[in-house]
Amino acid sequence: MRRGWPRQLVMPLEVPVHPELKRPSKRVRARTAFLARVDWPAFERRVADEVRAAVERFVAEVKPGVRVSQVAVWVDCQSGYTAMSFETRRNAYHMTELFIRTCSEDVPEGGREEWDGMVRQLRRSPYTGDTASFAYRQYMEFEADELVEIADVVRASNATRRRRWLERRSGESLLGVVRQMAEEGVWDWLPREPDLWIGVSTDRDWYDHVRRY
Repeated sequence: MRRGWPRQLVMPLEVPVHPELKRPSKRVRARTAFLARVDWPAFERRVADEVRAAVERFVAEVKPGVRVSQVAVWVDCQSGYTAMSFETRRNAYHMTELFIRTCSEDVPEGGREEWDGMVRQLRRSPYTGDTASFAYRQYMEFEADELVEIADVVRASNATRRRRWLERRSGESLLGVVRQMAEEGVWDWLPREPDLWIGVSTDRDWYDHVRRY
């Protein structure tokens, strides 16, 4: 987890280069050629427009007293859908405690010490990685035409590696949009906690490259 993105100072948001892409072989270049079919600048402009509109709508609709603690921007590369979700500290605490209570009943006696350590870690974490339980899940959602065009390619049963390449490349674009929104001050439009944690989807996780704003 990186904590190098303090408010008012945006650090470089770089996705680590995959080893196979540092010096791509002819085979890797052939495998990733399908990514050129996506108009990435157009995709990023669309995501940026949707994020701005969603933040404006959230500000207008949200009840007084609600404060956002986390933002997740993600892409489902098998459908082409892009979405953004908001979390609150209160909901994150509630869902964490619910998870702990539910799972504690099934912990075997021999695993109690390990489980207790995990519980302490969950309660200390400044954010939750369970985007499916966010308070305002998929508050913004749209079908990205640029990705829909190659959705069939990554849905194929033997296209796991292609899907991961697409997830990695789309993650780079999402990080670029997150940085752009920070530079424009869009995240400051939100009623939010002093620390706002923002993450995007990549080939590794639905909530990856989490930064504090």
